[in-house]
Amino acid sequence: MKILKRTLITLCALIIFALLALFINEKINDFSIFDTKTTKKNTKSFITYFRDHLELIANPSTKKSYSVGLKKLEAFKEFKKYNDILFTQIDNTFVIELKNYFLTQVSANTAKQYLIIIKTILNTSKIDGMYNEKYNYFSKLNIASTYSNKKVLSENDIKLLLEMTELTSESDFTEKNKHYGTRNMLLFSMLCSGLRVSDLILIRNKDLKNDHIEIITKKTSLSMRIPYNDKLIGLLLDIYQLPDY
Repeated sequence: MKILKRTLITLCALIIFALLALFINEKINDFSIFDTKTTKKNTKSFITYFRDHLELIANPSTKKSYSVGLKKLEAFKEFKKYNDILFTQIDNTFVIELKNYFLTQVSANTAKQYLIIIKTILNTSKIDGMYNEKYNYFSKLNIASTYSNKKVLSENDIKLLLEMTELTSESDFTEKNKHYGTRNMLLFSMLCSGLRVSDLILIRNKDLKNDHIEIITKKTSLSMRIPYNDKLIGLLLDIYQLPDY
């Protein structure tokens, strides 16, 4: 009976030691740079993954923002003289160097946006099983936002814009004439409740209805109706060079 009891105790001890060894081994693998589960996948280029992911983005505005983020990441690659940027390269040092590089190129606010885009792509790659994140290296970057005093148009500035007329004589080709089209786009946007430029440049004659302008916005794909007002009608007459009766 005593022998059986000792045997059972020894067996239980061996099982406990085996489980403990397995637990320790798993924890070591969690922090090992030689993770056999992901090393093969991580050898893929992060830049290639980023570029491929762009093709899946349907929203034009988002796609444009992410394309700029990719270009900035590629510029960092050239700056560091890397042949490529692999998933295995992305660690704390890499992220800090990337942040510091961005801060030498753009404002703090813009740098923060680029880093958010890159982090978002990394999060997507984790879902796809391409990146095994040991630690969120982006969590403690602490980039302080900057604020600038933006110049706004005064009431007098807007009045001057409304009174500006196009010069048709070639001899009168002045700086004012060269920016006349820009003036029209600015006023059109203002008179249409702050219409985005991306929507403004897509307006066609067919969008001008009897009592309103009707468009499908590029960013949201929603229908938008803009009623005419006296200033907007006057601007349209000016753009189309029609007489004001």
